[in-house]
Amino acid sequence: MSSTADLIDDNSSSAEKPSRRLVSRFLQDSSNLWAENRILKFTSVACLVSVLLMSIVVAGQANRVRTIVVPFGGNSGDLLIVGNEPSVEYLGSIARNVVQLTGTYTAATAEHQFNEVLKFVHPSVYEATRADWKKLVASLRDYRDVSFATYVLPQKPIEVSGSKIRVPAQRSRYLGGKSSTEVGTVVIDYVVENGRWWMTSVEFVGPGSRGATDG
Repeated sequence: MSSTADLIDDNSSSAEKPSRRLVSRFLQDSSNLWAENRILKFTSVACLVSVLLMSIVVAGQANRVRTIVVPFGGNSGDLLIVGNEPSVEYLGSIARNVVQLTGTYTAATAEHQFNEVLKFVHPSVYEATRADWKKLVASLRDYRDVSFATYVLPQKPIEVSGSKIRVPAQRSRYLGGKSSTEVGTVVIDYVVENGRWWMTSVEFVGPGSRGATDG
């Protein structure tokens, strides 16, 4: 009898083993799948967080990026705009060139020089500035002998305040055999938008003529 009972028990145990293996494998597979899902979710969240952080960093660096802008053929390493803040060297260099192009000209060269400066005039005042300079060029055609020369005074510093550049300068006017000279300041108004320098106005402001001299 005991042998028969043992045989029945052995058969029952043998029948239960595959079922246990299936249950164990199912539980193990479910556990692995759950773990894989957790890893996948963690990876997805980590990627999303990384993208958001990179976007924030890139956006924050937008106004601090160093943009090298070399004006009028300059080649100095100091001629740059960082975000919307031009370096003092940049403003000094571009101011000297603006003074030269808008202050030293003859009837034959004025139009070409003014057109060069128009490339840097802000769109909001471009048409008005262009119209004023066209009138000046037209008036010079009636006075072919007149010429102007403007020099930056090296003994005085160029001043930068807010959106203005003040350049100490001497302006001379030559007509026939006579000349007149005055010392004053070339005032340049400007703005910087998206890393680009724009001029909004340029004007020579003098305390008065130093008198005429015979040439």
